Amino acid sequence: MNVSAIQKLTRHYDKYFGQTDSVVLHPVEGEIHIDCVLYKPSKAYPFWKLATIGCSDYALNGNNSLGNRNEYMLFIDPAVDMNDGETAGKYYDLLVATARYAIEENTFISYGHSIQFAEGDSLGAAGVFIELPQAINDSGILRCKLSLFKKAICLQVIPLDKQALELLLKVGNEEFAYTYAYPEEGEREHWLCKLP
Repeated sequence: MNVSAIQKLTRHYDKYFGQTDSVVLHPVEGEIHIDCVLYKPSKAYPFWKLATIGCSDYALNGNNSLGNRNEYMLFIDPAVDMNDGETAGKYYDLLVATARYAIEENTFISYGHSIQFAEGDSLGAAGVFIELPQAINDSGILRCKLSLFKKAICLQVIPLDKQALELLLKVGNEEFAYTYAYPEEGEREHWLCKLP
């Protein structure tokens, strides 16, 4: 990703998260280079925000009304110690594994899709569910124009333990979004829904 696109994407996250205190997490060098920016919990969004920078360099094999160049974000419980390098590394690995899946498998993924991990990951996640970032009040976060003909679609990644993955497989993606990720009042709440 060129410097101009990195700056635009970082400013995009800064604007919609309402903060400019991100820390960059760099990967071990590899063929597919994806960085992440980490934002601390804030008053507006009292949870950690970890977002990719670089996925949108890779056009996915397919398209929908949003586009085919994704970036991904992970919202992390504020009780998690993301100042601990090992813990932060596990969340980084989960987010980058999600991003690399579509690139390495040459497949299209977007909101409403899920990925099952063969043996779980270092966090114990059995898979992930891709969703629109509904926890952010302004839907403008969804699209970031990087250049005249290139825009990034910023999607939320929701880690799934084995029980949540089984529920998703049982009820389907659409029902799962309503019953688990952002449930109706009175339903079992995801930790994101319990924050003030």
